[in-house]
Parts: sequence; C-alpha cells; structure tokens
Amino acid sequence: MSTQKTILFVDDDAAFLQLTGELMQQSSGGGWQVIMADNPAKALGVLKEHNFDMIVVDERMPVMSGLQFVRLARGRFPNVPIVVLTGQADQHTRDELAREGITVLLEKPVSSEGFHTLFLTLNELLALERTKGFRGLMQDVELQDILQLECLRRNSSVLEVFSKTEAGEIFIRSGGVVHASVGAHRGETAFFRLLNLQDGEFRLKPYTEPAEKTISRHWENLLMEAAQLRDEKAGEEPSAPPTEAAPVVPKYPPLELTDDERAAIRPPERLLAVSIEGRVLAGDTGGDESWPRRLAALLENAAWFKTAAGLGALELFEATSPREQTALQFQSESVLFVRITSSTPEGPS
Repeated sequence: MSTQKTILFVDDDAAFLQLTGELMQQSSGGGWQVIMADNPAKALGVLKEHNFDMIVVDERMPVMSGLQFVRLARGRFPNVPIVVLTGQADQHTRDELAREGITVLLEKPVSSEGFHTLFLTLNELLALERTKGFRGLMQDVELQDILQLECLRRNSSVLEVFSKTEAGEIFIRSGGVVHASVGAHRGETAFFRLLNLQDGEFRLKPYTEPAEKTISRHWENLLMEAAQLRDEKAGEEPSAPPTEAAPVVPKYPPLELTDDERAAIRPPERLLAVSIEGRVLAGDTGGDESWPRRLAALLENAAWFKTAAGLGALELFEATSPREQTALQFQSESVLFVRITSSTPEGPS
C-alpha cells in the first residue's frame, strides 16, 4: 500500500503556485504528489478526481475568496483537512475561518527558509492527522469531550460506542450531530443512551453517510441535556456506604537546613522547546535576555562537534559550565529540546 500523500495547492498567482509546487515536491523526496489549481473552480473540479490528504489554499483570490472556497470544499468534502495561506488577514477573516473549522492559518513564504518552514509544518500536520480507527476506553476519556472536540473542529466522523451489552453509533457531519442509533433506538433517544453508558470502549471512524438523518438540534443543547440526564440518574442511585476515617498523620516540626545544605540543593530542571535556528518556541527562559546568544553558541558547538567527530545524525549534546549543565536533545530536524540544570552553586562568571 502506497504511503504517498496527495496535496492540493490553490492560488491565483501562477508563478507562486508553480514555485511552491516544485519546492514542496522536491522537499518531500517523492513522498508527496502535488497537484496545483490556479483558480477555485478548477480546484473544485480536481477534488472530484483525486482523494486528497490535504488542501492548501490562498486566502486572497479574485472572484471567489479563500473563505468562500473553504465553505464550498467543507460542504462537499468534509473529511479533507484544509490549511489557509495568507499574506495579511484581518481579525474578521480569522474569526470567519475559525467558524469554518480552519485552525491553521499560515503566512505565505517569501524566502527559501520560509518555504522550508512551510514544508516542515505541512508535513507535521499530515503526521498528526487522526489515525484511522482511533480507539479509547470510556473510563479514561469522557465521550462528551470527544464529541465536543469533533464538533468545535467542524469535523465529520462516526463515533462508535460499544459496551458488554450494547453497541451503537453517533454520526457527526461538519461539526453537527445528524444521527445516532443503538439497538432499536434512533435519534436523540439513542444519543442520550450512548452518552450515559458508564463502561466500554469507543472508536472514532471516518465519516460515512447514515441511512437517515434523525437529529437536528445543536450539539451544545444535546450535550447539556445529556449532562442533566446523567445528573438526575446519579441522584436516584443509593448513596455509598460511609468510608472508614483516614488514619491520623503525625505532624513533625519543619526541617531545619544549614546554609551549606541549602546551597547544595539543586534547583528544578527547566525544559525549553527551541527551533533549530535557536528561537525559544515554548518554556520559560527566566527572563534571561542572553538566551538567544547562548543557544546560538551551543548549536554552533554541537554542529562543529558533529562535523569534527564524523558522527552523522546527532541526538544528544551536553555542555557544562561553572553555572549550569545544558543538554540539547534533537527530536527532529526542526525542533530540539533544551534541558538546563544547575550543576554547582553560582559563582562569578
């Protein structure tokens, strides 16, 4: 079975579209099949001819905007993830795209580094795409949370729920619950019955059209009523027998430390997510403005050591100074994690 991904790029700028398509195809090393459309009408036609893994569309296009195209594509092909590129989008446009389930809005690249970042981002999004047949235990995850997430994202899927005695399905299309069935029950009755199952498993499957549409109420109203029914059912159950009193834990006086013992205590580790260029993406730098310069030096030393030693792919690089010990853990070609611990009490720099 082929693992090649098929990506559709839609942009009215023919030169940009051609350059983007060639660079994405080249960067993927043959892992992507890139198909290009220079107008929305052509893109809608191409969508009927191929099974796409992702659509990447320009937000600003004449005749039909990116937002209008998203609405049409979402209605006809609800299972295809869409990414929007923009040079400049106002807050109103961002809000409208969010309402259509578009949570990924990327800046159009203007440099070789920008195109490389675009490829890495799209490739990561493809890798994060929901696994077919995703399963879980109802003891670990609330079905209400799964439903809410699917509806907020305006996804289309089928939530299959099964316990030892019952099995049913809830159909979600473009963020709306349209049908539910369990045993002889259909519609809202089946929906509430499935959501109030206490034990069992669930499986999130790709969307298929149900034989009938039995639910028209908004999903938020359905979840609110399901929660109310669950609370009423819990109120009818007999109260649990009283538990034994917890054993009394003796209290001890606070621990007194000497100055030497207090100085020897190591502070907690700090963990940062850093781009390969040395930009801090997540985590707390403790307000240290020298971090970019220090990270750049560490990355330069790591690159020199890898080249000088002929080690090839480098997974871990550690550096020790009088103030701290730093470990660079390379997780992928785009992101590394930095762990900082204090090795000795701080002295003069």
